[in-house]
Amino acid sequence: MLVLFSQPFSRHFHAPLCSTATFILILYHLFWIIVPYFVAYSTKSFWLKENTYRVQPQVSFKHELILLVEGVIEGSNPVETFSYVYGTYPGYNNFYKSFVRVPVIKTSEIDTNRDLLNDYMKFEISMPLYKNETVYRTKVAFVYDYQIPDFPLIMESLGILDLSSPIPGSKVFVDGELLFKQNELLQMGTIRNKYNVGCLNFTSAWDYNIYNWSWENIIENYMDRDDKTELKINYPIWQTDRPMENDFIISGKIRYNKQIIHYRPSLLEVLKSAWIQYLSFYILMGLLLKPFKTFIFENQVIRTRMTVDRVPGERNYKLHQF
Repeated sequence: MLVLFSQPFSRHFHAPLCSTATFILILYHLFWIIVPYFVAYSTKSFWLKENTYRVQPQVSFKHELILLVEGVIEGSNPVETFSYVYGTYPGYNNFYKSFVRVPVIKTSEIDTNRDLLNDYMKFEISMPLYKNETVYRTKVAFVYDYQIPDFPLIMESLGILDLSSPIPGSKVFVDGELLFKQNELLQMGTIRNKYNVGCLNFTSAWDYNIYNWSWENIIENYMDRDDKTELKINYPIWQTDRPMENDFIISGKIRYNKQIIHYRPSLLEVLKSAWIQYLSFYILMGLLLKPFKTFIFENQVIRTRMTVDRVPGERNYKLHQF
């Protein structure tokens, strides 16, 4: 015959409300509830204070930049150096005046997977030079509109390019990545637009303090920000042969890859994380304590009154036929 269904008959242990057995059982359950909490809390990750989120930011080049090209004039005795600047800001060009040389700038942003988010920017900057002018160093600061929609974060940021070579170059190619840097945690659901202001402020025509217009001041003020972007260039490639058109060319590709965002989790996220940890230790503690509970009641370590379910007689069963 096959066993189709089994039903156990239980033993019940009884004791008055004010008794040693009841007191021990209360302590047993308190121990079962409290100990898993302290064990989970001791793991140092019970209350989630910081979490990470991987997301692709929404980046767009604002078609604003400043440029510096430095080098020497060959054949001069003593050696003469030159510094040419350019900016898309009229105030910046007016301040430097005689040092300004206008380049040809080409940029394009590409969305390869058509998710309405730009994946990278290609650019080419051609600075005209005389035949006896050679370049050893260049700096470019690109201005971006940078957003992380899920939090949301809205800001204006810079991608600063600083390249130099011990030998004169006619062309330099870069392939880099625009990285997000943060000193404070983001708060999900809270708009953060503290830095949604101009990174390069060249509007004051009466400011004749050259330090306020210098690269040192620009970088210092930018690095003081809690949220910013950093242009990481791994392998700049300098080309030394001189082209016929005598232009110094800066070209490259700047990638807008996915970034790891550090944020402060919401209350529901904290409780969800804590509950999963607590429940796992609660179940484990229950499995460890159950033999102890069974032992003290079955062996009457504490005095209780035991009753057993009555086994029904054969006449109490009803025969089912189909």
